[in-house]
Amino acid sequence: MAAALSFADAFEQAAADHRAGRLAEAEQVYRALLAADPAHPDTHFNLGLLAVQAGALTGALPHLRAAAEAARSRPAFWALYIATVHELGQHDAARILAGQARARGLADQAIDDLECLIAASLAAKLRDAGRPAEAAAAARRAAAVAPDHAGPAGLLAEVALGRDPALAAAWYRRALAIAPAAPRLHDGLGVALLQAGRPDQAAHRHRLSIALDPGHPHGYGNLCGVLVGGGRFADAIRHGRRSLTLQPDFADGAINLGSALLQNGKPEAAAGLLREALRHAPGNALLHVNLGCALLTAGDLPGGWPEYDWRRRTAAYGEAWRDDGDAGRPVGPGDRVVVQAEQGFGDTLQFCRYVPLLAAGGAQVTVLAPRPLLRLLRRLDGAAEVVETDTSCRRRILMMSLPRLFGTTLETIPAAIPYLSAPPDAVQDWSRRLGPRRALRVGLAWAGNPRLPADARRSLAPALLEDLAAVPGIEFFSLQKDATGMPAMPAGRFTDLTAAIGDFADTAALIANLDLVIAADSAVAHLAGAVGRPVWLLNRFDTEWRWLQHRADSPWYPTMRIFRQPAPGDWRRVIADIRRSLFDLVERSQAS
Repeated sequence: MAAALSFADAFEQAAADHRAGRLAEAEQVYRALLAADPAHPDTHFNLGLLAVQAGALTGALPHLRAAAEAARSRPAFWALYIATVHELGQHDAARILAGQARARGLADQAIDDLECLIAASLAAKLRDAGRPAEAAAAARRAAAVAPDHAGPAGLLAEVALGRDPALAAAWYRRALAIAPAAPRLHDGLGVALLQAGRPDQAAHRHRLSIALDPGHPHGYGNLCGVLVGGGRFADAIRHGRRSLTLQPDFADGAINLGSALLQNGKPEAAAGLLREALRHAPGNALLHVNLGCALLTAGDLPGGWPEYDWRRRTAAYGEAWRDDGDAGRPVGPGDRVVVQAEQGFGDTLQFCRYVPLLAAGGAQVTVLAPRPLLRLLRRLDGAAEVVETDTSCRRRILMMSLPRLFGTTLETIPAAIPYLSAPPDAVQDWSRRLGPRRALRVGLAWAGNPRLPADARRSLAPALLEDLAAVPGIEFFSLQKDATGMPAMPAGRFTDLTAAIGDFADTAALIANLDLVIAADSAVAHLAGAVGRPVWLLNRFDTEWRWLQHRADSPWYPTMRIFRQPAPGDWRRVIADIRRSLFDLVERSQAS
């Protein structure tokens, strides 16, 4: 440094070199100045800034700290100090520093923005860690600091997604009021609306997202998911492919496109796509589960069961099942196990057939099941007890993991029926309710659980069944518990006694008094098959994996006949096929 220059002139020379990009020369002068005045705040700040510009954040920190502490009324010094601490991942320390700056009265937009950013970053971190309540609290702090920023409201929406779709939608709308042209906010609102059961509005939001940013893969991928739900599989595939073209490692896009391919009758293509996606995200549980469904649909049961077992690692199953080291361990003689029913009633009715096999191997089996199934399952061979709750520390097995445990293939499905039966006294009670037999007795069930995502596609309007009344010689009985509507059939042709049904044991007893059950893909269809009664399945085009493809029979239920939609949503042709088959059934019955 030239001796003739004053401290101030030397600082200006260094700052000029700094602005001109002569960083080495500037640093040399700054350090010489600090040797002369170790507490000079502007020199510390400029040295810290120089280090930040060079990417040396750790080296910048001591200088920025010294500058902020020496110049307590300089918001810019505090802003860069806080930003650097935050950038180094010290989020809690950055949040504390922002609070200290605010307590000192340093009113500055940069500090407000930083405090908002810090709280929002913490909220995102807590969200990703599965701590939604704490994440929401952090996002609210960010919103309070910067109410005109869309980011905190968007984070609050993300935290609410999956738990409270209406609340998520409200936060997304608030964020969009601040940033109406933000494609990701429209996309997120679409996700919330779909979760809230408003698919048409969801599709509109995803289309808005795509219009605002045609290069945003999430808009295409999420629109694909909405279209799958509406049965528009060809359109879904087109949008799904676009999402993966834009971002090949977009896991959610692959999940939705895989579903579209599978539901459109292309399980092999779905499996190939999902295997490719797993190269990018090998630990993604939903990719594995969907791959399992594709393989099972294609009839590759040995390949499908291990992939389907990844469901235990999804959010729906919680931490208790996530790291089950016993999942693939065989059950041996003397083992005491609890078999946990899962998913829907129909799943339990289908897979409880494995309980007798466990018991035959010497295991003592407790079945854990929901209350409506208890009385029926207590008649299941091999079940030492059937209970609604169990607090023991015995080994637990998910019921739908039993096929994997037994190495089930298409050829080895345990299909000996009946494996369930109604209580004899209940069968007699229902026989008395039905009265004298006047014709063939056919039970009808046209809907499944309305809370399940695909129910709108697997259920049909009761009015569609009215054409069956054209078949003479049949008396129809409702098996649709808690129905909101009934098929309008001529007097004496249709009887509804479901108000007397208390549980599945009652339903089984009613079915035992019928000649045939015609049912949508629901628990009633599984129950009829499990008790060994003839059952005709009204199956949607996008079949569930258990019904395989292109088959009119089921290896799971020897008494089942499958009537499949020839195209998505085409129930009328299914009902026409059913009606022709009923005419044949009546003719054979009268001839015998």
